[in-house]
Amino acid sequence: CIENFRKHANRHADSQKLPRHLIDGLQNLPVSLAVSLSRQVYMHRMKSHAFFAKCCEVWHDHLGSLVHRSIVEECITPGTEVFVLGQHAEVVYIIAKGHASYTNDPRTSYTKNVSVDEGAWVSEPALWLGNWKRRGDLMSASALELFCLNIERFRGFIVEKHNAGLYACRFAELVAKEVNHSRIPFAAMSDVELDLEA
Repeated sequence: CIENFRKHANRHADSQKLPRHLIDGLQNLPVSLAVSLSRQVYMHRMKSHAFFAKCCEVWHDHLGSLVHRSIVEECITPGTEVFVLGQHAEVVYIIAKGHASYTNDPRTSYTKNVSVDEGAWVSEPALWLGNWKRRGDLMSASALELFCLNIERFRGFIVEKHNAGLYACRFAELVAKEVNHSRIPFAAMSDVELDLEA
């Protein structure tokens, strides 16, 4: 029985990915190489978002620096609470691998349980709308690899880049306008779906 546990634990440990910051030797890379590595690791997921796709097209070099400064990787074991209702959103989670379960605020009439899969952006409105609080609970349904986009670092970096900052402001205005015109009340909006078309 103990031997079976060890075999299973070793197999599970072998399949786990180490976050980049925990890999010996990667912390001391020259900045240009580290930025290039960040671009390679994160850009695939970032380009799935309209804002970041445009940034990649127009400000490719700046976007590499942005993801290098603003994203860290996190590995979560199955059955772990990632966040709970009411927490202040400090990061936007991008699910790089795995599955999670999201349940929004049960006090609203819009309550639902949602499966959150690879490629999903969680709490994305926090990038564009100030003081976003988590609208529900997120629990890992499997082992999760998350890209954690730090909101304050993103905002700080993007305002340094004049044209990208102007584009970010316009994008935020569009999101705020759509949220304002949505039939879903602001307090009932979800972390995993903006519900702007509802």
